[in-house]
Formats: sequence, C-alpha cells, structure tokens
Amino acid sequence: MIAKIVFTELTPQTPGYLKRLKKGLEYRAKLAGKEPSPETIDDMIEFLIEYIEEPKDRDEAREAMMNANEEQYNYVIDMITGTEEEDEKENPTVDGKPSTKSELSKKE
Repeated sequence: MIAKIVFTELTPQTPGYLKRLKKGLEYRAKLAGKEPSPETIDDMIEFLIEYIEEPKDRDEAREAMMNANEEQYNYVIDMITGTEEEDEKENPTVDGKPSTKSELSKKE
C-alpha cells in the first residue's frame, strides 16, 4: 500500500518565506559534503513536519519523512523554501510515476 505525505502549498509569497529559506539553507549546508548527525536529521524532520497536512498523526508523518528518498527530500526543501524553478524541475517520482507538487508517497 502507498501512503501519501501531503504538504501545504508554499510559495515565496506565502508568509514566513525568510524563516523557511533560512532553515532550508541551514539544513542543506549541514548535509553538504559530510555525513549528517542523527540530531540534524531529527531537527530537519521536525522542521518539515510543520508543513505536512497528511498524515495528520505526527508519528506517521515523521515515519513517512524518514522513508523519503534523497530526490524527494531535495524537492520538499525546494518547495518549502520557495527556491525551485518550476520550468527546470520535474516532480520526483514514486515507483516510477511522477508525484504531484505537494505530495510524496511511501510504501507501507
């Protein structure tokens, strides 16, 4: 069964843009070129979980994010920070199928 993670649609015009951008850039910098610490991963998940609409259960949402692949994670950070270029990026795929802008899937 495939469970979906549905994120709040965010753009640079959505209030809180600089907060999201700053945090997203901080996490990208921490992950670049070295192995992240477990604390960095936990902090990053807590940051991203603020923007998850489904699943409503925070433990399920946390687990779903832990199952995201690198392409999906990068896509979510781009979406959250408003740094994606719509014309230049394709949505990440799940099981070979494109996902929509605001949802990712994981196998259960």
